[in-house]
Parts: sequence; C-alpha cells; structure tokens
Amino acid sequence: MTSLKDIAQELGLSVSVVSRALNPNPDANARIAPHTLRLISETAARMGYRRNHAAEFMRRKRSAAIGVFVPEFSNRLIADLILGLHEEANRAGFSLQLHSGLDAASYRSFLADHNSLASTGIISYSPRQYHFPEQEEMLREYCASGGKVLMLNNPDETNLPTLSMDEAFGGALAAEVLMEHPECTDLMIFSTHETIPYSVLSKRSEGFLNRVEKSGKTAKQSVSAEEIIEIVKHSPPGQCGIFADTDYQAWELIRQARRAGIVPGREFYLVGYDNLEFSAFTDPPLTTIHQEFREEGRRAIRILLKIIYNMEFEHSTLIRPTLVRRATA
Repeated sequence: MTSLKDIAQELGLSVSVVSRALNPNPDANARIAPHTLRLISETAARMGYRRNHAAEFMRRKRSAAIGVFVPEFSNRLIADLILGLHEEANRAGFSLQLHSGLDAASYRSFLADHNSLASTGIISYSPRQYHFPEQEEMLREYCASGGKVLMLNNPDETNLPTLSMDEAFGGALAAEVLMEHPECTDLMIFSTHETIPYSVLSKRSEGFLNRVEKSGKTAKQSVSAEEIIEIVKHSPPGQCGIFADTDYQAWELIRQARRAGIVPGREFYLVGYDNLEFSAFTDPPLTTIHQEFREEGRRAIRILLKIIYNMEFEHSTLIRPTLVRRATA
C-alpha cells in the first residue's frame, strides 16, 4: 500500500508537505503552491494512494463508513445509483453500508444502525417521500450526534442538504418534444402519481403542464389508458400527444394501443420517463427521458465528503435529465 512517505520520496518533498496537500480539510495557514498541490495529487493518484480513513475517524470515535438508504426497486436506476456511489466511495477510500426498503420499519432500522455505529455520514432518500415522517426525529437525532446527511431526490427537503433529479425540467422536455409536431394539439398526461405517493411524479407533471401553458396551450391530466385509446381512435393521425410519467405507464399504453391496432409514433405521439432497460425494445421503441443516476451516485459521495470535511458545497443541487429520442415521438 502506498504511503505518504512513498509519495514524498518520489517527489523529493517532505512528508508534512505531502500530508497537507492530500488533507481534504487542510489548515488555512498551511499554504501550498497550486502547481505543487496538483503535482502531489496527480502522483498520489498514479501511485494508488488512499487515505487511511479508518484510523482517522477512529480518533474521532466514528467509523469510516457511509450509510446509504435506497428504495427497494429492482431497476436500472437504483442499480446505476449504487454503482456510482460505490465507484466514488471506493476511489475516496470509504466503505458503503447499503440498506433498502419501502416502509417505516426498514428506515427505522437503518437510522438505528447508523446511530449505534457512529458512521461518518449517510446518504438517504427522504422519509417524507415514503410517508413515514415519524422517522424524521431519528434523523434529527443522528445529525445532533455529529452525523452528516445528504438527502436524495426530494427537492422539498429544505432543512438538509439535497441532491435531486430536476423532475420538472424532465417534464418540460417531454412537453417540448411533443409540441415540436405542429399537428400535435391534444396533449394529455398518463399519470400514476395519484395512486403512488412519490412527489417526484407530481413534479414531472407540473413541469409538463407549466411548459404547455407557457406555449399558450392546455393539457388534460390523469387520463386513463382506455380513455386515451378512445380519443386516439376518433382523432386525425398525430393530433394526440401523450406524456406517460414513467416508462411502465408508457409500456402499458403501447401494449393497449397495439392490441387496438394503433401504432404509437404514427397515430399518436408518446413520451415516457426513466429510460428503463426495455424502453429501447418496445414496438415501436419508446422516446423517453433519461436520468443519469450513476453520475448522481458519484456526485452524492463528493458532496457528502465536503459536508464531512466542512468544505463549501451547494445546499441544494439539481441534475438535469436528457431526452432519448426514439420512434414514438
């Protein structure tokens, strides 16, 4: 394992200078020339140096582990998020302790574990998002005991640092691609957020509606698949444009449309959301909104480390999704 002494010998510098350069929270009075700092950082990376965070946080009576709580969904988004978290944590020399669930008991267990472990910090989906706000008191207790917290994908969480996908921007992207077609005048939302308690879905619909209204048009909300099929049947080709707020909803609409002899992308336009793994293989392939969850995982670790080391960071950060254009719009 590469040590500070090895890097110092490689560069002909003192161990103290190398140590200050690689300290994420250095003494403000310990100044190092920018070119020296860059040289030390590049050499440390080339030689595979990793800080001994276990010893560092043991002195603080904490563990060099980052707790992560994610919803128990088996899809590409959560997998990508975990991969990004792991990549960046591994690069920085921290370990991850993963927890998942969709109920109050699982979240209570997660917080209790990390209170008892005195972990370095936690990255967590919000308990508000899953309707168990009674766990917020435990979250406050964790913070009061010195724990550091970054919340994921809930821009309504105002009292704690957050990193979220810009769902409203994604909804606006969906509206824009549908309105690119001049014949597409009847806009509708095929939504799930009234039955699934995730605020992110309502943010998508809000972004879509706001963009439509900005253009001087209107859109129908929460239209059922059956109603959409009937409307399309009695409309000229391309007049109807549908925003499905998840790819699952879009897949169901494609299934019902094909059963009725209607081809999305020809008789009507359709945009999904999430770019899940099968969206490229529907018939026809689904135009959808892509969220870069792997990058979110990397960025989450970097932000949490800034919080841990009392460095400057943005209290609330949004990551903008992108459009994946395929055959349905």
